[in-house]
Amino acid sequence: MATVVTAMYGDRKVPISPENVAVEAALLYNEMVARVSDLSDRDEIEAMLPQLRHLMKKRLDQAGVEPGTGKASA
Repeated sequence: MATVVTAMYGDRKVPISPENVAVEAALLYNEMVARVSDLSDRDEIEAMLPQLRHLMKKRLDQAGVEPGTGKASA
C-alpha cells in the first residue's frame, strides 16, 4: 500500500512525509479489508487495487479543489 500511496502522490507532484505515507497506506488497507471478502485471495486483492487507486485519486483531487478537506478529513 505504501508503494501505491507514494506513486499517487508522486504522479500529482504532491509532497508527502513518511509518516503520512503510513497513514494513507493504513487508510487504503482498511478500505481494502472492508471490500475484499477473502484476504488470502491474491487475485481478488489485485482486482481491487485499481478501485482503491481511484478512491485515493478522488480524495487527492478533492483535497486540491477544497484545501482542508479530502485527505485531511479521511
